[in-house]
Amino acid sequence: MLAASLTRRLGQWRFDEPAGGLSLWVSLGGIDAERFAQSALRHGVAVATATPLSVSDRHGDRIRLSFASPPAVLREGVDRLRAAWDALSL
Repeated sequence: MLAASLTRRLGQWRFDEPAGGLSLWVSLGGIDAERFAQSALRHGVAVATATPLSVSDRHGDRIRLSFASPPAVLREGVDRLRAAWDALSL
């Protein structure tokens, strides 16, 4: 459900659907994930960035999104992520 909503609303983001677990790692296509995370937070969504979770600095454009919430919550979250994305001055 999360993957389909992201593809529909944020088609420029890239991710591989996981074989297990409760989250997606999403590439923002070179956009600084820390900067985007601040925009997302202002729009009511907290996202994890890869920087504190990685031993290298090669993943600075990655965020982790949980898909453990009910579908309605995920849809609302994607709408808010879209608003946060639109608010960035790319």
